[in-house]
Amino acid sequence: MLAVVKQSSNRLLNTLSDYIDMARIVSGTMKVSKNEFHLQPFFVDVIDKAKKLCDSKQLRLKAVFHSTKADLSLYSDPLLIKKILNYLLDNAIKFTEKGSIKCGYKLKNGFLEFFVKDSGPGITHEKLDEIFKIFTQEEVSNTRGYEGSGLGLSIARGLVQLLGGSISVNSEKGKGATFTFTVPCNVTEIVDKTSQSEERSVISPGKPLVLLAEDDESNYLYMEEVLQQAGCDYLLAKNGEKAVALCKQHPEISLVLMDIKMPVMDGVEATSRIRDFRPGVPIIATTAYAQTGDEQRFLAAGCDGYLPKPISIDKLMTLLSTHLKS
Repeated sequence: MLAVVKQSSNRLLNTLSDYIDMARIVSGTMKVSKNEFHLQPFFVDVIDKAKKLCDSKQLRLKAVFHSTKADLSLYSDPLLIKKILNYLLDNAIKFTEKGSIKCGYKLKNGFLEFFVKDSGPGITHEKLDEIFKIFTQEEVSNTRGYEGSGLGLSIARGLVQLLGGSISVNSEKGKGATFTFTVPCNVTEIVDKTSQSEERSVISPGKPLVLLAEDDESNYLYMEEVLQQAGCDYLLAKNGEKAVALCKQHPEISLVLMDIKMPVMDGVEATSRIRDFRPGVPIIATTAYAQTGDEQRFLAAGCDGYLPKPISIDKLMTLLSTHLKS
């Protein structure tokens, strides 16, 4: 029953997120936040998520990387590109009952071209021009076997256009479909070298101390349990002002999990004040009011990362493992 609740809750959150994104695209309030990032680890992260979904349906997933030993450094909006890829991969997985899915990218005429190819039922020629329209699905009867609002491809097209690219589909009924989109970019090849995070090792003899800034009881009970499983000690602050005070009192704090919406002082202001006297402590923003573009806003405020609620235990464990290395 818990699994059913979790699945249904995630479906509801995804639906709400889709409607919010679509509204922001249509109203022109969706923002593009470009920065430089390494393409290969970014792409691997997207593929890892898709692989879990493919494994659950016994589908084969093949990733096609840039054909060079060097990685690519890309200046664009990684959050929007990830959203587009996720929409296309989710769409391919949903409609493919058996066979395989292929996803990759390549440089082409000053653009970075991504593609997602599936061995699903394909799309009729008459529907190809309609498939990116809002609320459009090829099968719309009450007996259709697929869930979804029909917004995913519309949002993907809107995000691609915001980035200055184009999106298209090539398909034939019964022979699968290939979705392709381009992103204009200035890319440079970078030499493969070991990252700092791979060189670091845990050398602290005691348990790491985490400050949990959270005012919602159900959330901090959950987070306390996860932190205990991770072998961490923790302090609890139920408002931003208390979080700042605890950071001053306890210089041994190794990480701050900062709820954005809190009484007395919100998480953004608390982060700014902590940065005045603890510039090096990792601060991770957490919030249930997540919209596209929020992560960039929190990073600009001084946070080192962002976890949307409901917080995935796997993501939290990965984050703790990364930031509590010394």
